[in-house]
Amino acid sequence: PVRSAQAAAIGAADAFAEAVSAWQGMHPPSHPIVLGAKRDFLSYLDDAGRLDDGLRIAQELSETLSAELGGHGLLSLEIQAWIARFASRKGMMQEADRIYASFEPHAEELVNDSVGRIIMLFHAGHLARKGRFEEAEAELFELSRRQEGVGSGVNTAHPDDIAQMFVEVYEAWGRE
Repeated sequence: PVRSAQAAAIGAADAFAEAVSAWQGMHPPSHPIVLGAKRDFLSYLDDAGRLDDGLRIAQELSETLSAELGGHGLLSLEIQAWIARFASRKGMMQEADRIYASFEPHAEELVNDSVGRIIMLFHAGHLARKGRFEEAEAELFELSRRQEGVGSGVNTAHPDDIAQMFVEVYEAWGRE
């Protein structure tokens, strides 16, 4: 089943790559359709384990948002969360730590926002990769409380993302 799920994730990422490429051929890099497609593409790359591609595209998005929109706002914070996610998964812990620390001044505005929940989700995985399993688990329990369970997920395209993160944390922890 795991191999099948991985193959499906790779196939979905490949299909989405074709769609992004088509949209890029029709619109400039800062067009909302291209920005939205690239943002949505990140979760498919993450699921497929295409970390280099994910990090590169998230960094491109961050640069485009900074140049075109001043790099402020919740979308920019979400893209930074994706950069931290990919950096952490690639073992670039100091870079991920730096990004997660940069969210602290925004904690109040993020507490009830979907971007804040995305940050919590990714941060839990990062904590687990650092061996801070109890903190990762506590973050996921708090996220589940805010979401009123694990069934809704933080990304509507991937409603099982909280459950998947619990599995990721528990596997890293060596718990079943």
